[in-house]
Amino acid sequence: MNAGPSQPTARAAESGTKPPAGPLNRLGRIAAIVLGWFSPRRMYLPHRTGHRGEQAACRHLRREGYAILARNVKLRGGELDIIALSPDGDRLVFVEVKSGTVGALASAVGVNRPEQHLTRRKLEKLRRLARAACRTGKLPDKPARIDLISVELDGRRVAALRHHRGVS
Repeated sequence: MNAGPSQPTARAAESGTKPPAGPLNRLGRIAAIVLGWFSPRRMYLPHRTGHRGEQAACRHLRREGYAILARNVKLRGGELDIIALSPDGDRLVFVEVKSGTVGALASAVGVNRPEQHLTRRKLEKLRRLARAACRTGKLPDKPARIDLISVELDGRRVAALRHHRGVS
């Protein structure tokens, strides 16, 4: 018996996940690509884009000599993307990662870059979260700063990565 779009497939049952609901199930995606509704290179979910951006940011920080202490630290009131120790080891760095997929024209003109989405309100929230993380006693007692890493993805490739130090 064929498994319809609403019934889990054998592969989905093995992995414990359900197939995507609605028009973006397998046949829906194929039809959407054929009809030109979506480009297969652009069919990335937002959480995947954010995850890829955080991975690229961690690789960049390690290459620069930072020691990654923690990732995705959940605290009351929010989450810190990356907590690192500066290359010289004398400063805690709380890193906010902003990721996005952009077209060539938007990137060249500088319109809608990921770092433009860091608002004053978000920055104040990051300050509160950084203070709360320091108060837990689980981090070294060192001066701290907040950095922003902006990652632009073109499909799976990192098109641009900008590290803004000390944005607070």
